[in-house]
Amino acid sequence: MIRIVVIPFFFLAVQAQQAGTIQSENHPSLTWETCTSATSCSATTGKITLDANYRWLHHVNFTSNCFTGGWNASTCPDNVSCAKNCALGGTDYAQSAAVRVLKNELRLTYSSTIDDPYHFTSRLFLLSDDTHYQLFNLLNKEISFTVDTSRLPCGLSASVKLLSMDEDGGVARFPGNKVGAKYGTGYCDAKCSRDVRFVDGKANVESWTPSPNIVGLGAGGHGSCCMEVNVFEGNSVSNTLAAHSCDSLTSAICSGDGCLSKSPCDAVGCDLNPYRMGFTSFFGPGKVVDTNKLLTVVTQFLTTDGTNSGTLKQVKRFYIQNGVKISTPDSSITGTTGNSLTSSFCAAQKSSFSEADSFSKHSGLEAIGKALAKGMVLAMSLNDGGDDGLEWLDGTFPATATPTADGVKRGPCEKQGSPASLQTVSPRPVVSFGKIRVGDLGSTG
Repeated sequence: MIRIVVIPFFFLAVQAQQAGTIQSENHPSLTWETCTSATSCSATTGKITLDANYRWLHHVNFTSNCFTGGWNASTCPDNVSCAKNCALGGTDYAQSAAVRVLKNELRLTYSSTIDDPYHFTSRLFLLSDDTHYQLFNLLNKEISFTVDTSRLPCGLSASVKLLSMDEDGGVARFPGNKVGAKYGTGYCDAKCSRDVRFVDGKANVESWTPSPNIVGLGAGGHGSCCMEVNVFEGNSVSNTLAAHSCDSLTSAICSGDGCLSKSPCDAVGCDLNPYRMGFTSFFGPGKVVDTNKLLTVVTQFLTTDGTNSGTLKQVKRFYIQNGVKISTPDSSITGTTGNSLTSSFCAAQKSSFSEADSFSKHSGLEAIGKALAKGMVLAMSLNDGGDDGLEWLDGTFPATATPTADGVKRGPCEKQGSPASLQTVSPRPVVSFGKIRVGDLGSTG
């Protein structure tokens, strides 16, 4: 947020990540359901909160900005001073151009906001109350939701993820974090993302390298790594289900290039993208799963003994559209069979695509199962891939690979629009998530 009025406030001598007092934080309610059978579901009124990375960051005593596309050198000379000098602003959700909540539906628009003119993307978390994220243990259970991706072109993606974030946003583990889940802190993922402005209660200003192409985007000296399940990542032409294992059940900080070379996580993951697995006519406008229409996505987490405390053995995906159940098609890739994530499928896929099997290296589904048993946080977002783009989802990836080689074509997109060009699309791209349900196998669809 760009402010020109400077209003002094009582000085707070706190050397920690903290909340501002200029704009209050009042979380919108979002209803989701728990089901025991297809005809027996009970509603829970949860709340949502905006990720800290998408908030106004201002001086703790004034309305002057700490981040205006880059760090303010006077208030943020180093990580500790920045956390001391700056505060996270609350969000006026009713006035947001990017976020709308309608009872049991979350609608995200590809738009900047007055609080964050640099991001057109957004990410929100589901809360159980004002200071805690909702944790989901989905072993031997399933999660479903409706999604409308009809207005998402190549280069944009709607995402529903499960993340091994701290229930309180990191307050208990990191004394420097005084704001927690209420203000959307504690984000982590299996890519050990370094674009986060705060890690473990400290700012991430040291060694910050701005993006050469996108104002407001950059990479700091640290990243935050954790277990990740991409329950759904998709747009109007392609989608994927992916699991990313890690060595720890909680988030772990990484530094510099070590976030890649010494990562405790599998950044690539084991994925199930029907287009990539050879079924190019399955998902898209007018296809088997018709993205011109609303669809329900159902993901099941099956255990070896069929109990809620068993070992995870399979992650299964199907869709429901117009009242019809549509199963994920079997792989047509030589050497890889199946239509769900299993240990054997993941190992075979890596071999078929000549990829290093970092998923198994970090304990694969066994690790994911332990994370699910502990409880994972639900995140919903609209992404543009930043500098890296989204060719890994809907185009040809890696760009240097032979396009006709198995696993290289992820979708039909020949050339994606850059974030700058996508920002001019009219009407603005939008996605809606709704009717979130969790429950016993076979109960939520």
